Amino acid sequence: MPLGFERVAYKALDFPGPVDPARVLVVPLGADVHERLDGLIAWRPMDDTADAAAEALRRAS
Repeated sequence: MPLGFERVAYKALDFPGPVDPARVLVVPLGADVHERLDGLIAWRPMDDTADAAAEALRRAS
């Protein structure tokens, strides 16, 4: 895929609404990141977002 985007494995992520899985793309920040994606996509309170993003980056490196 162009620009480093990769498709997420079919049904790896559970979205809260109707989603076309062929349009879900990620840019992996580390080795095998897209293969480890799994679970429910849900809203998170804004104050937790920065902490969660920092933790995700730490785990990816």
